[in-house]
Amino acid sequence: MISFFIIMIQKTLITLIIILSPFIFVLSGYSAKIVIDNNNEASFTQNLYYYKDTANKLSIQSILKSPNKHSFNKIKGNKLNPGYTQSAYWIKFTLHNKTKKNKQLLFSINYPLLNYVNFYKTDNNNIIESYHTGEDKPFSSREIKNRNFVFNLDIPSDKSRTYYAYVFNNGETLRIPMEIDTKDSYYEKDSFDLSINTLYYGFLIFAFIFNIFLFFNIRDRIYIFFSLYVLFLGLFLMNTDGISVKLFWQDAVWWAKRSTLFFVCLANVFLVLFSQGFLKINTVIPAMRKVIYIILAIIIILFIGAFTNYPYYTYDQMLINIATLINTLLIMSIAIIALNRKYKPAFLFFISFVILLLGVSLYIFRNLGILPETILTQNGVKLGFAIQVLFLSFAVTDRFKKILKDANERLEVLVQERTNKIENQKNEIEAQRDYVSQQRDKIAKQNKEITDSIKYAKRIQSAVLPTSKTLDDSLDDNFIF
Repeated sequence: MISFFIIMIQKTLITLIIILSPFIFVLSGYSAKIVIDNNNEASFTQNLYYYKDTANKLSIQSILKSPNKHSFNKIKGNKLNPGYTQSAYWIKFTLHNKTKKNKQLLFSINYPLLNYVNFYKTDNNNIIESYHTGEDKPFSSREIKNRNFVFNLDIPSDKSRTYYAYVFNNGETLRIPMEIDTKDSYYEKDSFDLSINTLYYGFLIFAFIFNIFLFFNIRDRIYIFFSLYVLFLGLFLMNTDGISVKLFWQDAVWWAKRSTLFFVCLANVFLVLFSQGFLKINTVIPAMRKVIYIILAIIIILFIGAFTNYPYYTYDQMLINIATLINTLLIMSIAIIALNRKYKPAFLFFISFVILLLGVSLYIFRNLGILPETILTQNGVKLGFAIQVLFLSFAVTDRFKKILKDANERLEVLVQERTNKIENQKNEIEAQRDYVSQQRDKIAKQNKEITDSIKYAKRIQSAVLPTSKTLDDSLDDNFIF
């Protein structure tokens, strides 16, 4: 019954990942264009410009006061990806409504992990509205309560409006993927995105609960380690998607900021502990135990650094990215050594880490600004992690089935041993019974022989000796001995 349940779990996992994989990529390529006039459809990126403020001292007033003093560069596409930087970036775009109706559009920056995002709506170099929000501000500071930074663009008929966005990430990795959409288009995409995320995180919750189930049935700690790894890496991904801050800690600014590194460190810790138990490093590769302890010590130090302030927090974030990559490479190397030592369960484990490494590498190189913001770099870590969870779930279920098989074999051996013992005891009892029967028969035979001898002697004596009456008649005092 349990084996049937495990097979059904595996089939369910395969179905989920097949369903999720294409949707993640479809979602990333989902884009929309906006109507500029009644006859033409054009992309807003034609009007997007940026200015790099290396000193982070420029203000919106100075820009509006001397608009020609600061040279804005045209953005190629709709994304900026400078990587780790201490510079602030200003985004500028102008929209002209050539229609006879007022236009209501939305401008969004689709990266929730930005410390400061200020948005200014101007008309003839005068500020109409301004919003100061970002990760270091309460969720209530956002104009539109969305997991991304979304702002209204209201353009009267036959008028132009210029908008500015100030983005600063205090030395952390900076990404600025932007879109301008109609409200219907944006909310349609956002709803579709949330539906896919619901499936994705549902898959992770399923894997988490499944391994908890295995833990309570087998009492092997590797299953609880794997469950916690899935939990904390899933929470990290929820942070990067902006879901956590919207659902769980809207006004907990300090925690919302540091929880990302907190989850990454704990995910690394439980990944190491899971790998140590699954690959049986202490017995298969005992020489690697010290390396494992060193890695754990480094991660714990970085974990403590996640609760520091700037600039140490920025350095800690960079080091955690590097440590995560090194940790993944180290565990892959250990898996290769285990494979060379004929430890078969290491095969699926190794394949899963190859896939995870690809996803993590894309994520880190994008954070460093080495790779641009693309479909793969945007969703590589999510897809890589999902496939890794799938492969590791196969590995742990195979391990579970092997444990069941070994337990059944041990039970069969134990039953056979006890059967043999009972059989031997039965044979011994039967032998003792036969021996007692033989002794009984022997004693009965001997008793009969003795009895017959006595009776025979009595007959001889009776025949030879005179009767008692004859003796009494002949002798006064007599006895027979």
